[in-house]
Amino acid sequence: MHILKFLLAPAVCLSLLVSCTKNDQTKPLGSIEGTWKVTVISYAGTSTTNVAGQTVKADFKGKGKDMDLTLTFSKNPDVYVAKGSYRIEMHTMVEGEDYPTDFADSTFLGGGTWSGDGEGKYVTVTNEDGRSAKARLYRIDDNTITMSFDQSSTETEQGIPVQLDMHGVYVLQQ
Repeated sequence: MHILKFLLAPAVCLSLLVSCTKNDQTKPLGSIEGTWKVTVISYAGTSTTNVAGQTVKADFKGKGKDMDLTLTFSKNPDVYVAKGSYRIEMHTMVEGEDYPTDFADSTFLGGGTWSGDGEGKYVTVTNEDGRSAKARLYRIDDNTITMSFDQSSTETEQGIPVQLDMHGVYVLQQ
């Protein structure tokens, strides 16, 4: 089981792109252009791995801490740049046992392109490696936006496929 801790945790970190929670009391979004400070990162999900003929399912949840991050959205060209660093405090539950782990992630989202849906409800970001994620946007107040995503993907760690299903949330403030 110790090897699973090391297989599952990096796979979760690799798949982290964008996130948020649903709030029906939000204002219309408007523009996301500008520089935003990332104040909350959280996510939760399940990973499923097949090792030596056995299927192992793990539930995980993580949150950002020691965050010093900004996310800048520019128009014409439609690019985004993330700068800064943070740590991920993650808990992975495998067969009833909690494996707490603390990861440094110096790259955050990196940079890439973004596009809106024309209605201010969704944004799709594509990073420098060509991986895309679509996030639901909510304006909480004039200076706060949340982004939520649901992602399902298969990552390969040390030759072993890991199926990830997760939901995440970012809170951005100007």
